[in-house]
Amino acid sequence: MRPDPQTLIPPRVVIPPVAVALVAEPLAWLLLAWPGVLDGAAWYGRSGLLVAVHLITVGTLMMAIVGLGWQLVPVVTAQTPPPGWTRLAAVCDALILGGGAGLMLGLGWPQALGVLGAVGGAGLIFGLCLRAVGVLWALSRAKGRRVTRLWLLFAELSGLAGLTLGALLYSGRAGFWFVLPPMVGIAHHAALLLLGWVGGWMLGLGGLLLPMFSLSAEPRPWPWALAATAWFVGLALGVPAVWAIGAALAALTLLLSLSRRARRGVDPGVWGAALGLVALIGLAVVSLGWGPRPEAVALALGLWALPFLRGVALKILPFLLEVHLFVGQLQRAPTAKALTGERLPRLSMALSMLAGLGVSLVLLGAPVAVGRIGAVLGLLGAALHIVLLTRAAARGWLAVVKRRALPGLEAT
Repeated sequence: MRPDPQTLIPPRVVIPPVAVALVAEPLAWLLLAWPGVLDGAAWYGRSGLLVAVHLITVGTLMMAIVGLGWQLVPVVTAQTPPPGWTRLAAVCDALILGGGAGLMLGLGWPQALGVLGAVGGAGLIFGLCLRAVGVLWALSRAKGRRVTRLWLLFAELSGLAGLTLGALLYSGRAGFWFVLPPMVGIAHHAALLLLGWVGGWMLGLGGLLLPMFSLSAEPRPWPWALAATAWFVGLALGVPAVWAIGAALAALTLLLSLSRRARRGVDPGVWGAALGLVALIGLAVVSLGWGPRPEAVALALGLWALPFLRGVALKILPFLLEVHLFVGQLQRAPTAKALTGERLPRLSMALSMLAGLGVSLVLLGAPVAVGRIGAVLGLLGAALHIVLLTRAAARGWLAVVKRRALPGLEAT
């Protein structure tokens, strides 16, 4: 993929949400490692655990998708950004970041800052809804890549449903009365956002970008579209078996595409995403018996979502560095492996998976010490991930400085 320079947007609207995503994850693991926060016998309603969960879901997963999405929507749809796209991104970033900060403070100190949490939650929801309108508009203008757009369209609709349900549930706890179906609850709200919105974006973009980065074939359209349909219909109806069929089909289809015509020596980012897909198959099997219970949500976070997102990020961020720093001269740009290295990214993703497994085991009845050890491993993995991406940005910038400075020195 060689993106048209006209599809590029200013990095200033991409960097703030991505920076928050990088900082939120180690904060979440630090909270989970704190004595008394992680307790499998009383997981719901504990402010520290509630903040940690939202730091991972809202702070890490959602913010990464929000930030990268501003640039990737024009790139993957091969369209110039819609009029006012950069201004819309700036407004939504301000609402989402400010609202998310207020929500975290309100969840952490509900008695003192409950009103701030409600206002922050409202700002976050409004910013995400405004962003959804812009994304849906951009997708409606695009042509081609129908299955990719189908994944992203369903993801946005799932996100809107999850946000609406979250607002209703929050209002219900505040004393307002709403009639909700019996199957609807916090678990359904989490599933719509975590598996629907976050999962739909990751697989929708991953199905296009990962084969491109590994020089493999893209997923076959019909199985890929069928997987999307089962994935989102299962989530909308609250039927774990239907979602599990879609999840297993999506993981197998993408793994099969990555295995065809792939280069020898799999890149660390693709390797991490592939591990996440294998974990997704396991999660699909587990969900047949559990449904969207806390154990399944924890497994989804630690064993699938975080490693998959980390693997894709290790490919996308160097790619965006290349196209922004070396516009018109990508053949002279350093490779992604040269920017990120190879061994440390694998270690970072392995630590992330061990951390998710440790926390999940606590919810299954293991001693709390196991989860705290996992949280420490997660903290190390997240810190290493920050170092890797910071080093990649520094190496890309230094490469530009060297190539621009040498001709100038020779001229003098």
